[in-house]
Amino acid sequence: TTITVSAGTKIFFTNNEGDTEALMPVVNFNGLEKGRVRVKKEHKGEYYEIDCVGDSMNDGTFRSILDKDRLLVRDVKRQYWKNKLHNHKWDLFYFLHNERRAIVKQVKSHNPETGEIVLHSWNPNKEEYPDFTINVRDCYIIANVVKLLDRDFSAL
Repeated sequence: TTITVSAGTKIFFTNNEGDTEALMPVVNFNGLEKGRVRVKKEHKGEYYEIDCVGDSMNDGTFRSILDKDRLLVRDVKRQYWKNKLHNHKWDLFYFLHNERRAIVKQVKSHNPETGEIVLHSWNPNKEEYPDFTINVRDCYIIANVVKLLDRDFSAL
């Protein structure tokens, strides 16, 4: 599943060290209009709304993430990326990756020593949606998927 950014988002360029110059656009979410979203538990941190594109996370069950779904994600600060991601606590993660761009996947495994993360799509078609590996050093953003905010039922 890839992500599109809502209208009105400010874009700037940065690299992994935070210098503003590099290869890919990263979303400056600070420029977005603020609002309130109801969640089961209050969490500290920065939250983003993301719009999903594609069906790699559609397994035909109630947990599926569908094309055009809007998700609430909470930023995982860079200083915590060297620790094991809490995939026992959070089922899905959002990654803004320098090659694969924006993705939402389940973390199958994470090796904090090497930074490698094996990502898993829920879609059962493994020829089209196989597991793959990324490295945290190639990510601009890692966030927990907290909540499904909106689903377009007219598209179902």
